[in-house]
Amino acid sequence: MGPDESQNTERESVDSQSPSQGEEESRREISNTQTSTAKAAAENLDEKISFEEAKEIWRQLPAVMLVDDDPAILRAMKRPFSFYVNDPQTIKTFNNPEEALAYVELLPPHSLIFSDNSMGASMEGIDLAQEIARVAPEKQLIFILHTYDTSDAFKEKLNRGLSEGWIDAYIPKPTTTHVALETCAMAAKRKLPEKS
Repeated sequence: MGPDESQNTERESVDSQSPSQGEEESRREISNTQTSTAKAAAENLDEKISFEEAKEIWRQLPAVMLVDDDPAILRAMKRPFSFYVNDPQTIKTFNNPEEALAYVELLPPHSLIFSDNSMGASMEGIDLAQEIARVAPEKQLIFILHTYDTSDAFKEKLNRGLSEGWIDAYIPKPTTTHVALETCAMAAKRKLPEKS
């Protein structure tokens, strides 16, 4: 092999590594952004709670609304939630935010809403949260947002929602069922009325 061929092989090898290095850097950046945004959201929640306490909080929830544009994800989300609420019939699922918003008037106070952010609809989950707070502030609904979104515009609106109280917690995707259930319970603990 001549010197030119050796250089070409070397260049091809470096070029073929560049995208994977770039992909790895992008993944790290997304992970760091999700972690810092999640930490900001976690500051609005109480200390960690035990699984037993979380189960007790779940039993106090009058209803749960799940919002995601993917029916398979809705089914996957509904299953673990149904183990912990008093009545699985109180779990309502919606595959678009407009339908979810229309149903809000039927939700009892202190219900939990767990929503995706990017749903390919005219309204994102974060907009749904803001609109629910506008139309039904007296219900003290508990709004949990989950998403892959890490844009600056999203983070700015998320931080505003957390500070103004129309978003109670944020869970970055991907997540585990355990993290989702625990985060929801911690957020609900703050808004549910004290048991007498």
